[in-house]
Amino acid sequence: FVQRRKRNCVLMNNGVWIPMLGLATCQGEPSVIEKAVETAITAGYRHIDTAYNTRNEAAIGNALRKLIASGRVKREELFIVTKLPRGGNRREKVKKCLLASLKKLQVNFVDLYLIHFPVHSLSEELDSGPTQEHKQAYQTDILDTWKGMEDAANQGLTRSIGLCNFNREQMSRILAVAAIKPANLQVECHAYLNQKDLQQFCSTHSISFTAYAPLGSPAAHHASPTTSSPSGSSSKLLQDSVLKAIAERHGKSPAQVLIRWLLQRGVVVLPRSTNAAHIHENFQVFDFELTEADMRLVSGLNKNIRLFTFDKPGFVSSCNV
Repeated sequence: FVQRRKRNCVLMNNGVWIPMLGLATCQGEPSVIEKAVETAITAGYRHIDTAYNTRNEAAIGNALRKLIASGRVKREELFIVTKLPRGGNRREKVKKCLLASLKKLQVNFVDLYLIHFPVHSLSEELDSGPTQEHKQAYQTDILDTWKGMEDAANQGLTRSIGLCNFNREQMSRILAVAAIKPANLQVECHAYLNQKDLQQFCSTHSISFTAYAPLGSPAAHHASPTTSSPSGSSSKLLQDSVLKAIAERHGKSPAQVLIRWLLQRGVVVLPRSTNAAHIHENFQVFDFELTEADMRLVSGLNKNIRLFTFDKPGFVSSCNV
């Protein structure tokens, strides 16, 4: 297993291996998420991605506890990711938030802890009007928050720390002062938003790169109220004729082609599904390769279409990376 894990992993700048394919768990009732995690681990996944704000950490913790207790997987084989909520974007709050996540996940540490957004919120959800809260959100001191992340890493609560939904300017500010460099950046990335320049920036700074919504997020219309997607665009990617043609040539699905395209770019991929058949299908991507011509065709689909625009006050200029 160790050899397989390294073969399908990326070595982060802190010496920790991150599996290149994981399960995103951003939507679904607790019982559904718990079952999805059990299905994924049984299928071979070892990378599980969650967040405080998705409110499913307890369900994931229940699944992991049962899987570990039954001997189907060991904790050291797993790579667990969770994220700091916007309400925790203060140095003194980071540890408290992470401890709350660890309790729900029923683990002593996570493998990667990310700042979910580069803005602060006094509540779980931002209001729709230009309140004082939005002013405070816009004025978040991300350097202070990063110090809290470093504290958590130094205390052994997480093996790695990183960022989510950050842009180059924000990352550069952190890199200029960081005692511990971010090990990973997670952002929206798919064939209609290929994030080539941002990935190159991360590569230059030895920061691993993770794609969420890699399939164009077909269920984006059910997403968090803090996000939005252009009407209809979220479901079009999997129906793209170019992808369908490539998939047919390889005897694969368009979803598998999209995942494989990202993997061959060196991107860590987090497809989301609670459907057992799709969970299994999404993992069957290590038995074929796209040709250089295939890669160019998929890369040529880029339209800079962003599904998650974070278009509420305080988000617009801060989170659209």
